Amino acid sequence: MISFITSIEIISPIFLLILCGTLFRALKLIDQTYINTSNKLLFYLFLPAFLFTKISRSQLENIVNLNLILGCFIGIFITFILSYVFTSFKKYPPEVKGSFIQGSFRGNIGYIGLAIVMSAYGEHALFTASILLGFLTPIINFLAILSFLLPQKNIMNYKGLIKITIDVILNPIILSSLIGILFNIYNLPIPKIIDTSLGYLSKVTLPLALFIIGGSLKRPGFNKDLLIPVFCNCFKLIIMPFITFIALYFLAVKPLDLYIGLIFAAAPTAVVTYVFASQFKGDTELATLIVITSVIFSFFTYPILFWFFRLSST
Repeated sequence: MISFITSIEIISPIFLLILCGTLFRALKLIDQTYINTSNKLLFYLFLPAFLFTKISRSQLENIVNLNLILGCFIGIFITFILSYVFTSFKKYPPEVKGSFIQGSFRGNIGYIGLAIVMSAYGEHALFTASILLGFLTPIINFLAILSFLLPQKNIMNYKGLIKITIDVILNPIILSSLIGILFNIYNLPIPKIIDTSLGYLSKVTLPLALFIIGGSLKRPGFNKDLLIPVFCNCFKLIIMPFITFIALYFLAVKPLDLYIGLIFAAAPTAVVTYVFASQFKGDTELATLIVITSVIFSFFTYPILFWFFRLSST
């Protein structure tokens, strides 16, 4: 397990890249058009190329751990339930409730999570993390939809549900992971020109993703109770990693896989939560603030959580 000082050394370059994106946005060297275009490229091209490359080249029998997938799912699902109960107890309005619930479990595992795994444990761990991302993505998307459907029971119809289901199934992250697994299992050849090109795209993915996250962060106007995003951050950055740790520990997951699961569980809230909030009539202002505060707080919670779990494993 990485030490407290080492964890700071690992995450600092990642957050410096995020800070660079924020600084470039503040200096108006990049604008919202650039952010939107880059996000589309990341979602539809760079990240799928990255996942396909890593998964198709890996040894699946050594990196697919069903207990790891199950433990992470338990952490996500229990956090989803707890946050729903909490928001019901607090009697938040439906739009606040939806954004809060989604922000409590939907971490930025595709960008920040993978980057920290790569920085901490290298290529081999990244293979396992890529497989885990492919399995968790449809689960997270489904629960994200429920986050808004449950508080606002009448905003969706069957046509809308069918469309969302298709969008989830055709998600580039899921498709690239499945195609990568098929190429791996059947040992299908990849032409050298294509393989080299995908390799170049893969190298761009994580640095660009971190930079774009920083550029996407902007100060929102917020006139509600500031404790709301703080409570949400507690669920995402403290409660969910703790539940995930317990689940993975009792499932006897090997140490490296357990640490990968913890890195994913402790990832700050994903920027895409704002997109879902706007699509499903959630509180977009709250969603934005949850994302910003969770990114900031995670710089401190990552080292603290690693230090705590390091002590508990000795």
